[in-house]
Amino acid sequence: MELIDLLKHAVAEGVSFTELVNQTQGNTQVATTPEEQSMGLRNQPPGTSMVFPNSAGDFTTKGMNYNIDIQKYDNDGHLVQSYRNVPPGIESLP
Repeated sequence: MELIDLLKHAVAEGVSFTELVNQTQGNTQVATTPEEQSMGLRNQPPGTSMVFPNSAGDFTTKGMNYNIDIQKYDNDGHLVQSYRNVPPGIESLP
């Protein structure tokens, strides 16, 4: 199941998105603490997905070793911003 489908399901069913991701996605990490969000995908293998619930800050690829895609969704599960193939070293993505 795609992450957007999980988000929509969680919103529709009123269940915890974090718990739903943990149950269904083997290579998806959920960054719930400030430390996990700060570390992000650094030191994770390519192909790993990470969800940042309730994140309102900017994203960075500083310290990354590979390009990543970033997708931001609103609380209703609608895609509001998308960055594709973002290279390592970007200081801040709003």
